[in-house]
Amino acid sequence: LVAAAQRSLGEDQTAVADLTNNLALVLVEVGRLDEAEAHARRALAIRRRVGVEHPGMAASLSAIGQVEAARGRTEAANAALDEALAIYRRTRGPVHPDVLATLRTAAAERVRQGDVATARAQLREAIDVARSLRRPEAELAELRGQLAAI
Repeated sequence: LVAAAQRSLGEDQTAVADLTNNLALVLVEVGRLDEAEAHARRALAIRRRVGVEHPGMAASLSAIGQVEAARGRTEAANAALDEALAIYRRTRGPVHPDVLATLRTAAAERVRQGDVATARAQLREAIDVARSLRRPEAELAELRGQLAAI
């Protein structure tokens, strides 16, 4: 699908970046980290060449952060996830499902690293965002449980 989009649309199209990044996210989930990273970095490069800050940049950075976390590269994981979060806040606003998801991912990584203070702050913000989004009580309870566990 990505190859077909590249042939029909061209290499540097945002639709190609979207498809490439979606593939990266799937590859992260199945543990194919090298491929996931390559696709996420390619999608990010396309977005950066387009030159407009876009939520797709944040999605690529989030995928890269997840790859780096899985590899145990804490500084790189934190940098990518923090940049993703900042871009989502600027492009989506502070209360958006993408902000919530990235806060959860970043907090889990910070817990794994032992950075409890940052994880707590991120989980508190995630709870506030979830409330504002009127997420189900079960999700709020899960977030509260994660906060209480650290």
